[in-house]
Amino acid sequence: MTLIEFSDYRCPLSLVDLELHTYAIGPDTSLFRQCLESGKAAKEIRDDMAEGQKAGVRGTPTFFIGRTNPSSSSVKVLMMLRGAQAYRNFQQALDSLLAAQKSSPDPLK
Repeated sequence: MTLIEFSDYRCPLSLVDLELHTYAIGPDTSLFRQCLESGKAAKEIRDDMAEGQKAGVRGTPTFFIGRTNPSSSSVKVLMMLRGAQAYRNFQQALDSLLAAQKSSPDPLK
């Protein structure tokens, strides 16, 4: 484990910070800088962030728990867990959904 793994990410990282992190994990920092400066991924990142914010994401990690629709690939989100969570919190969330599913004729309600 390194100090970087325990860094405080609540503050925006500078370009120097990003390069240090990149160097620490091994990729070629010149490739990283070239990718960053080209802006190729910027729109995709902004779009992903907007989609997450629209869904209620305010930070990471955020977990969406729900049910899949058997006739499509859609998921109905029934609850969200924000931040680092203990196993018991996931277990309680899943147990409550399973109990609700047994009492509801419609699996998506």
